[in-house]
Amino acid sequence: MSSTASEGEEGITGDEITGTVIAPSTGASEANTKTPRNAYDLTNQVAELMTPKPKQDMGQSSSKGHKRRASSSGQAAATKNKRSFGGRDGLGAYTANPAAFPKSRVIYYNDDFVAIHDLYPKSAVHCLLLPRKIPPDVEMFDAARADPAFLASAQAEAAKLKTLVAKELERKFGSESQSSALRQRVLDGSADEGEWKDDGDVKVGLHSNPSMNHLHIHVLSRDMSSECMRHKKHYNSFNTEFFADLAGFPLDEAEARARKHSDWSSRALVCWRCGKNFTNKFQQLKEHLAQEFEEWKRE
Repeated sequence: MSSTASEGEEGITGDEITGTVIAPSTGASEANTKTPRNAYDLTNQVAELMTPKPKQDMGQSSSKGHKRRASSSGQAAATKNKRSFGGRDGLGAYTANPAAFPKSRVIYYNDDFVAIHDLYPKSAVHCLLLPRKIPPDVEMFDAARADPAFLASAQAEAAKLKTLVAKELERKFGSESQSSALRQRVLDGSADEGEWKDDGDVKVGLHSNPSMNHLHIHVLSRDMSSECMRHKKHYNSFNTEFFADLAGFPLDEAEARARKHSDWSSRALVCWRCGKNFTNKFQQLKEHLAQEFEEWKRE
């Protein structure tokens, strides 16, 4: 069922696909990203949940490791590799050589997955989980049906990243939250999960028509509060059936097809939290979401 979606069927813009627009969160090109003052703290939480990073593969080099003594052939190969991951293939650079990126971009990686911060986050915390061994252009609808073992591993890895995102929400906004103490006890393992269950603070899923060729799973906070959430398609791509919950996979072909060809992009804008309908008035929704965000943080 793999297909290349046109921009009109996607939840992101062409300049986001090519990376030609500067992300407000960094203000710099990805290759030269430095950790911003209020950078996500997820990298400091990885050790308690994830296995240590594997040693760098032979032949790999970090973005700072291209020294002057490198051979001209090596430099040519590096340049070729960079070009091969442009546009819709941009996520391939992370799966091929995650060590080449700074901690402000790559959260953690292992033999099978890479977790990164989305370059254009649509919520307060927005990460991507990238499988490393799935060929480009293979979508989750197909991979999940063809390989149940892969689906199980992806769901387990996404659950780990979801916990990290929940911890990051706790770090950033916990002091404002009424349920902060109990939530932290559950995350720390000192309270039973039955006392507090995830009420949808973190979403985990995939777009039915992926904008990028490499399979990627979105793990993001529910708020939709971000400078990068700029138009109707951005919002609806995460708040209609176009966004398929990973827990619901595998999907049968009929449901997968219905999601792909739904009229999600033309749907009315409806607040995820209170259900208010803003029809096509995106700016009004954006202002409303800012108010909802403040109330949501205090819950």
